[in-house]
Amino acid sequence: MPIRYVELHCKSNFSFLEGASHADELVEQAAELGYEGIAITDRNSLAGVVRGWTPAKETGITYLVGAEIHPIDAPSMVLWPTDRA
Repeated sequence: MPIRYVELHCKSNFSFLEGASHADELVEQAAELGYEGIAITDRNSLAGVVRGWTPAKETGITYLVGAEIHPIDAPSMVLWPTDRA
């Protein structure tokens, strides 16, 4: 039975000097740990999202798309879109 936990702030190796693992490895590890889902939220980028999509579908865990945004004139924030619009 999956843990009722979703990691909402996880960086892949596309976040230079901040994330170490490939997005697919992060998704596979989350599935092995029994997480209900995972969000890949790279710094100012959606680059890692594509590589995690297939393993998420294969393992059946919820996969969330997001990004950690660092504006010049405001505090940083993590954003997750709610639809494709």
